[in-house]
Amino acid sequence: MATIWFGPVNAAQSGQADAAYVTCTGDGKPSCADIAESDGRDLSKALARLRVPDGEPVILRAFSAGGHSLKRYLTKPENRARVAAVTLADAVFETSEIAAPGFVDFGVEAANGGKLFVATGSTGANATGTGAHYLGLLQAAIEKATGRRFESIDVPGLGTGMKLGGNYFFDMGSTYSHGEHATKLARIVWFTLAEPFMERQAMPTAQPTSQTQPSPQAAQESLRRRSATLPKALLAALAVGLVAAAALRAARSPAR
Repeated sequence: MATIWFGPVNAAQSGQADAAYVTCTGDGKPSCADIAESDGRDLSKALARLRVPDGEPVILRAFSAGGHSLKRYLTKPENRARVAAVTLADAVFETSEIAAPGFVDFGVEAANGGKLFVATGSTGANATGTGAHYLGLLQAAIEKATGRRFESIDVPGLGTGMKLGGNYFFDMGSTYSHGEHATKLARIVWFTLAEPFMERQAMPTAQPTSQTQPSPQAAQESLRRRSATLPKALLAALAVGLVAAAALRAARSPAR
């Protein structure tokens, strides 16, 4: 499953050396929006340039203005059919009070199961609003389209967010700068949500899967295997989250 980043981000910043990168900005020539429009919003053209094999599922990731590419590609059902997961690192900015239809459509599909949609927002602002504000608009639009409500969830390393099916949204406020959504948070998103999702997708269809959250012991072992690639500060944040999760689980367990 190929992973492609869009926006002003590179491998050194994201920590993903094995991903492909479409580097662009909001006002570049071409801009992130221009790239998608020049393809006629046909994702297969972008993937062909990156030499992604025909039919291979992909994970699309975006930072900042990179979201302007993704929201255009995701307007087409045939593009969404090939996309298994989307992660947005403070990349939901708009120029109006209307959530991007492409993101809403993908969010509806994720709400119904089988796909992953993770987005983080900050107090960083464009000319009309903050990333957190537009993340709220997107959440409300998905709730309206599905007739269902997001619910609060605690994710180790990421804190409290909102979840609906495969949608995970995190309003980080001013805890992380705009840039840190790509250089710090995106790595935590990958190891805590995207990579486990990929592992579940790779399971044989005949094999039963659990819908419960992994135990603290299983999560700790997963963290140990990945620790070599995580910065110490992020590793510490994940460890604190795991300890808290274990304590909460113990407190909720009935005495025997």
